Amino acid sequence: MDETGIALLAIAVGGGLCALLIHHFERRFRARALRAEASVIDYRIETDRQERDGQETFTDLHRPVFRYRDASGIERDALSRVATAPPAYAMGALVPILYDPARPDEAVPEHDGIGRHAPLVLVLLAGAVALAAQRHGGAAEV
Repeated sequence: MDETGIALLAIAVGGGLCALLIHHFERRFRARALRAEASVIDYRIETDRQERDGQETFTDLHRPVFRYRDASGIERDALSRVATAPPAYAMGALVPILYDPARPDEAVPEHDGIGRHAPLVLVLLAGAVALAAQRHGGAAEV
């Protein structure tokens, strides 16, 4: 296998390891997280800057602020770990969330799909890169 094939294989292995880590941390979070019904009370706007072909583009990412009552009945505000463009929810929308009782100021929508599907996407990407490495190297050394 040539240098390009080895580099592609390293990327594939790295992507697979990242997928395993994401899956591990997501499972640990969901095991300790509590569910609550929250309302969207605000958005924190973050500007994402990207450069492509010498052109800069700016995108406003919307990170919702949720208000909910924790398991003890205390009203809390929590900043979502997930930002989207455009906003994923209307202001005032009711959203089922998950929060860690040890860090009640952070929450994630229960059905965000990002944490749950990221490992699958990374594994598929790693597999595609490994296949490209195998084809680039011309041998079945993967």
